[in-house]
Amino acid sequence: MDNAYTRAPGSARIGRSRLLRGSDHLLSVTCPWYWPFVENYRRFFFRDIRAVTVHQTSTGTRCSVVFAILALALLPWPFVADDRWARLILVVPPALFMLALAFNIAAGPTCCCTIHTAVQFWQVGALTRVRQARKFLRAMGPLILREQQNPPAAPGPTTP
Repeated sequence: MDNAYTRAPGSARIGRSRLLRGSDHLLSVTCPWYWPFVENYRRFFFRDIRAVTVHQTSTGTRCSVVFAILALALLPWPFVADDRWARLILVVPPALFMLALAFNIAAGPTCCCTIHTAVQFWQVGALTRVRQARKFLRAMGPLILREQQNPPAAPGPTTP
């Protein structure tokens, strides 16, 4: 059995959650926000996965609205300042919010991805964008189906 892990296709490259692909399973690695030196591991064997569901959320839209409101609210400040350096400094916050808005729009709509097995539902934190989830399903779907179509041989009776 090969224990080499690679990053699963489509999973996030940064953040507190990673999704790794093993030879016959997926490994979800999460780091809680309250304790950065601890990692939690959850293994999903391809043969045990019953479904992978993806549904779009409104989180990206809400973040875009917040970024736009903050950028527009801070935009008049540079024009009110009298000093040239104050104007230059006051341009930075609205520019950062506009940049965040552009990145959020470019990343595409957000989603919630859940792996279903016989005994649990697990929300995958590494798949937060619809584009990522589609890429993951295109790459991992055939592997999961192939593993489920070829179940492991049942152990025979043992004799002492």
